[in-house]
Amino acid sequence: MGCSVGSSKCEDNYDCLLAAQNLLREAQQRGVKVVLASDSRIVKSDALKSSICRTDVLEMQSVSNECIPLGWTGVDIGENATQEFISELKDCRTILWNGYFINLFDGDMNLA
Repeated sequence: MGCSVGSSKCEDNYDCLLAAQNLLREAQQRGVKVVLASDSRIVKSDALKSSICRTDVLEMQSVSNECIPLGWTGVDIGENATQEFISELKDCRTILWNGYFINLFDGDMNLA
């Protein structure tokens, strides 16, 4: 909340931000653990606009979610978040996933 997201899509509706903050506050009050990604995999935004968008040729980095540079787009959770999620998912009973089900690396490369 208050960090750079580079060229990534980001909700700019203030009501949605308040709803997210309320959700996190209520989860904390109820003792529900919410796990958010600490880092992201990013690619250069102009590469996503090209007609050839192959993961084997994209320049990709893993960076803290607090510093996605301008001109770069977050496309997936980062290496640290992947390990954190694996650890958390081992014993969980319920998962609420907010985000794309199929992303850049899961198949459909048409980013219309």
